[in-house]
Amino acid sequence: MRPIHGLIALAAVALILIGGLLVWTNTESDGTSTPDRLEDRASTAQAERGSTELASVPASDGDRTARADLTGVAPGRAESPVGEGKAQRVSGRVLDESGKPVANAVVYAAAGGGFDEMALDEITPTEMPWVRRVESTTDSAGRFALDPRINARVRLAVRAAGFAPLDVERTISETNPEVGDLVVQTGVVLEGRVIDHLGRPVAGAELRRRRSSSGPMVFFAGRGGAIAAKSASDGTFRIDVQAMGAWTLRITSDVAPDKDESGETTRPGEVVRGLTFQLEEGFEIAGQVTDVPKGEVGDLRVVAVPKSGDGNGDFMPPMGIGQRVATLTGDGAFVVRGCRKDGKYRLSARIASEGFGSMLRSPTRSATVDAGAGDRGVIIAYRPETALTFRVVDAANSAPITHMSVAAGARWPLPLTDENNRAVTDFPGGRVRYGALRAGGGGFGRGGGADAGITLRVEAAGYAPFEQKDLKIVEGIDNDLGVIRLDRTSVVKVHVVAAGTGLPVAGARVSLEEVRENNLTSRTITMRAGPGDDDGLDFGSGAAHRGRTDGNGNVEVSSIPGARGRIVVNHTDYADFSSDPIDLPRGADVEREVVISTGGRVVVLVRDGAGNPVRNESIEHRGPDDAEAPLFFGPNSALATDAEGRTTLTHQTPGVHRFRLQSASGPRIVGGGGMRMAFARSSSGEDLTPEAPWSEVTVTEGGQHEITLVAPERARVIGRIREGGRPLTGASVRLKSKTGDDMPFFDEGPKADTDGRGEFALENVAVGEYVLTVSHNTRAMPFEVDLRVGAGETRQDVDLPLSIVEGRVTDEEGKAVAGLRIRAERRSGGDGIVRQFSFAFDSGDGPVTFGGGGGGQVSTNADGRYTLRGVLADTDLVVVASGQGVQKCESEVVRVPADGTRSGVDLVAKKGAVLEVQCRRPDGTPATPCEVRAELQAEGDADSKLEITRGDGKARFQGLKPGRWRVTARDLGTGPDERERAPTEQTVELKLGSPNQIVLEVRGS
Repeated sequence: MRPIHGLIALAAVALILIGGLLVWTNTESDGTSTPDRLEDRASTAQAERGSTELASVPASDGDRTARADLTGVAPGRAESPVGEGKAQRVSGRVLDESGKPVANAVVYAAAGGGFDEMALDEITPTEMPWVRRVESTTDSAGRFALDPRINARVRLAVRAAGFAPLDVERTISETNPEVGDLVVQTGVVLEGRVIDHLGRPVAGAELRRRRSSSGPMVFFAGRGGAIAAKSASDGTFRIDVQAMGAWTLRITSDVAPDKDESGETTRPGEVVRGLTFQLEEGFEIAGQVTDVPKGEVGDLRVVAVPKSGDGNGDFMPPMGIGQRVATLTGDGAFVVRGCRKDGKYRLSARIASEGFGSMLRSPTRSATVDAGAGDRGVIIAYRPETALTFRVVDAANSAPITHMSVAAGARWPLPLTDENNRAVTDFPGGRVRYGALRAGGGGFGRGGGADAGITLRVEAAGYAPFEQKDLKIVEGIDNDLGVIRLDRTSVVKVHVVAAGTGLPVAGARVSLEEVRENNLTSRTITMRAGPGDDDGLDFGSGAAHRGRTDGNGNVEVSSIPGARGRIVVNHTDYADFSSDPIDLPRGADVEREVVISTGGRVVVLVRDGAGNPVRNESIEHRGPDDAEAPLFFGPNSALATDAEGRTTLTHQTPGVHRFRLQSASGPRIVGGGGMRMAFARSSSGEDLTPEAPWSEVTVTEGGQHEITLVAPERARVIGRIREGGRPLTGASVRLKSKTGDDMPFFDEGPKADTDGRGEFALENVAVGEYVLTVSHNTRAMPFEVDLRVGAGETRQDVDLPLSIVEGRVTDEEGKAVAGLRIRAERRSGGDGIVRQFSFAFDSGDGPVTFGGGGGGQVSTNADGRYTLRGVLADTDLVVVASGQGVQKCESEVVRVPADGTRSGVDLVAKKGAVLEVQCRRPDGTPATPCEVRAELQAEGDADSKLEITRGDGKARFQGLKPGRWRVTARDLGTGPDERERAPTEQTVELKLGSPNQIVLEVRGS
């Protein structure tokens, strides 16, 4: 198993890359053989001429003959997530606190069970299509009805003028879709104006409602929250969907840098008038995109991403954190507005409105160009998309092959998709153009650095697969590979019929899987837009071994000559089928008829010790041939009980089925229940926790079966969170078991946000010992309290002290240092500093940081001053400052009394050293993406930084303390059929003012 930090980083990158919606099944690689290497680098002259052919294409006919031998093996089966989501009517009623119906309230609904770090009205469907959000409006009686695609759990959001936002999750019954009454609390109104630095009105500014959130979906929350209002032409705004209590708004506009504003209301129905939000001066970057085809000017945008040091500007451009966007005029001119003073940006031209598709198809139409706020005359050279073109034919008769699967990319070949992100499989005349190829700027998916080799995979049923690794291409042109010839191979012909009637079954998914002693070495990944989707994008090889039956119930898939395999058939209206192992002879086809049945029905009931139903309880399930359940990233991923404590599984395969309650030894549900990762065993294979016992039931054809599982005692935790005696709205309240594992980055356990009165409720909590954590984006540190949860209802009110630390940061000459990041950390009794975990990409001047919950850090103002609001009272603390070009510095230990202020905690920031790391592979090409860590090797002086290499394999650290540093590089670009690469390390002595540069050769395993 990978080290924990590697798993965290890979999980994070996976969430960024493909939206966090994956199904992992542990299966062997298909063993596709690689044909003779294609020498494909085009000459510089050809690139300058815009050649559409590679230099090594034979002059005769551009023939590329792929003679893969016939011993390839099948891929793993792409499983559906446990429990199939379906469109289900959900109804209810919206009332105010007096019981009166609320008409014209907007109600949003989507699958529950995880990924709730973003409000439903904050989600943009084009960017997150896996969140199948639906909406409706209440009638005069306050009633609503929607049809979200869900299992037992549904997320609901209510937005009504004059009321506080309501975000809840409900567990509904299989037989009763009613969620009951949703009671909204009286809210407050905020009115005012947005003005620029000269006092002029700012029109069209968006005021976004900030939420205190953490977890995997925070990657997509960079813009700052749902839009609460937009300023009018005179700069005025009115926010009428706002909770009472503390509030934080982020103001975004085209003319100024983003700005956060905070305040507080004290009574329901309060109307706050006269608010004035003055934005900072916005600076411009002006220039031109040259050589843009006339037809593409309107589709292009110039995107300016804030640079983090000199790195990771290429790493996460879609996240929207501080980025600026400009349109083009007819001649390609652009003006990027609203840049921060002295800000450094990385500019590129991109196709607009790509949304989620930009994660699969590269929207980039230029190289990146560095520029600073105020620069003019910036030239960005338009570059056409990078593409592979070729023609696929039968090697025996040169007939075109028109139905196939095509995947390409560096490290992780991605399937060719259309504008709707669906796999393209039909190619008239056998001609293929794989466009929008990511040839550089990131090593996952279609990227891998400008010089990184591309892997091309072509698979068609009845033919030996073609795969070429380390294919060198030229960016900005159509790289023509000529003709690819596929050799025929034997096939497995499957005829699927229904039991009892003998009628053919159309649309059945048929897979041929190889039978091996050990099938746990690699993964096949399928991405779906939502639970229960019938089709998905397959990542990994083996497409030729999968297919669907036609109207006559027939399908042909490629055989695995010389191996043993089994035929697996899936259909939503029938039980899953898996054949006994069959021999697959060389040079001969195999024909089989498969009879599938409707199977049996199993009702799983979960009860507590007193026999009461337990709702929203996650269940693990193993079928007769299901040794390892898939891992599904996304909402509604787990099999869970409904409001009546039951879940029903239909069309179950006859045989022995096993069930148990979700345990730590199974796939851990993290990230609010939506992301499942197996952390059950250590790298040595040792069990970290004992496995819970399974309960078995034997399913028969047409049988109706019931099994009861007994859950531990459950309870309810309620309470109210106050700050300085006043209710704290929007605080994040979480429970973490004292006996559970500490899993950084992903928050575990029950959670809830406080409402307008500061109240919260945590449902379905197991009896036991917990730590209750309260965080808020206006407070510098989370507050923790021990809590014992007993049977029934436990109440825990928390009054947070408002303790404050403030001070000033200057340089060694006594001058104020603005823009440094300031945070407070707790000093433990004898182990040094207890650091709140966060996952960050840090080059020294404003990292993208995730996890940890709450506000966490502030920045020094123009006078170098800072205020940390809401630090822990009566606790040994240190104040830490970090930022571009300066060494991290810490204060002496300070203690602040409850509701007290400690002033004068001043810091002196010293200049730091710069370290540039170049990661290379043994062949000299850039290694990316790599996790590069720098750790200070000094007794009693701990410091470390983390970077992810960009497309050129470089990472740059700033603000390092002079001395010995241990630098390690770990390859994160391991593909689906590869093992993790071993880390590389080197120790370097850093000096101020010296060009500290090292090269690390990232080794293969």
